[in-house]
Amino acid sequence: MLDTYGRDLDARPSRFAPAPLPPADPARGGPRAHGYRIPPPAGSGWTDMHEFGNGLLITRLRCRFRQAFEEEQTRFPDNVRLGLLLEGTGALAHAGGESSVGAGSVVARLADPGPVRNRIPGGQAQAGVALDMPRAMLDTLQAQGLAPPWLGREGALFVFRPDPRTGAELCRLGRRLLGLRPGGSLLAALALESLSLDMLLRLLSAHPSSPARGLAPASRRDRDTLDAALDILHAEWDQPLTIAALARRAGTNECYLKMRFRQHTGQTIAAYLRSLRMRHARDLLESRRYTVQETAQLCGYLHAGKFSQAFRREFGCPPSSVR
Repeated sequence: MLDTYGRDLDARPSRFAPAPLPPADPARGGPRAHGYRIPPPAGSGWTDMHEFGNGLLITRLRCRFRQAFEEEQTRFPDNVRLGLLLEGTGALAHAGGESSVGAGSVVARLADPGPVRNRIPGGQAQAGVALDMPRAMLDTLQAQGLAPPWLGREGALFVFRPDPRTGAELCRLGRRLLGLRPGGSLLAALALESLSLDMLLRLLSAHPSSPARGLAPASRRDRDTLDAALDILHAEWDQPLTIAALARRAGTNECYLKMRFRQHTGQTIAAYLRSLRMRHARDLLESRRYTVQETAQLCGYLHAGKFSQAFRREFGCPPSSVR
């Protein structure tokens, strides 16, 4: 699996440039790994893949592309892939249907679903983790009657949101995985594999908060409306936006926008905007140019206390710990 995905990224040098990782010795328990960076003309950030001795593979991503783009994937390993988006949005199109993916969504694939088009927005922070489980593991789970019932048939591709409690646990695990810096030591390899197995167990045990769904058809009007609303939110995240004004500028009515926005991102507009502001707040704090009070004001908060509460809910730590 590692080599298959590696060849796909190697074929796109304008967006993914090889970035050597600290060497690990597979004979001593270290995973095989590939690392890539996003070159400056395309954006910034990184992605890497680590394949363990049991065949499990984890992919991690934290990046921002300057321009929106679409790409088609036509080759898939004969396995199960479960991906969790932690930050950002995207869209998948498959066999005439399309579904938007938002933070907290899980994208599940079983074997080869046929050609899939991915639409990636520009100027937006993207972060996520994905786990590829080899076919042998799935066969064992099925033989033991432990395969999740929502996994579906061969060639399935669908999006779901776990129940709130499991979703929160998955997001915490995902952020811990993104924060690991695997090196050449056995301890680093064990930490990465241990957290990956924990996440796989929770994903396989997840109960969708709504029935898992295949990619649903989306009209051009829906896509244009949602794209317009998302563009406004990402361009004016620090402004006092109202849903009524957002709907008017996106060319629709308030009720329709709220309904379609939640269907396609899994979040309310208010929750999405709050999360977007917190991600910008983290970037400001990490730059070390602003105090917590200044960051709160830049993000539209009059009181640092309310800002700190929102930041802690989003990231599980106070803003003072970032600086």
